[in-house]
Amino acid sequence: MLDVRFWHSYAVRPMHLLGTAGILMIMLGVISAFLTVFLFFTGNDLSNTFQPVITVCFLMAGMFLFVCGLMCDILVKIYFGAKIDTPYSIEKIEENHVEDN
Repeated sequence: MLDVRFWHSYAVRPMHLLGTAGILMIMLGVISAFLTVFLFFTGNDLSNTFQPVITVCFLMAGMFLFVCGLMCDILVKIYFGAKIDTPYSIEKIEENHVEDN
């Protein structure tokens, strides 16, 4: 059931999932970058720590997820724009006119 709910929620909105994850990863990368710069300027040796590597990994993974979400969103819009079907179906629109006498 969780899989069905997940697919129903994000099938036509991949940017909501991948973009949010990407932004969170970028924010973690920025926080890690501030910590790395702080450690560097306080005189710590960064050659024996994993902090710069973690910073780069967070930033690159975040940018990758964000760009993938953007590309998926564009592909979903192209897919539903090329077909007659849309994520929702409107069969007929009727207009009611009221005449004033």
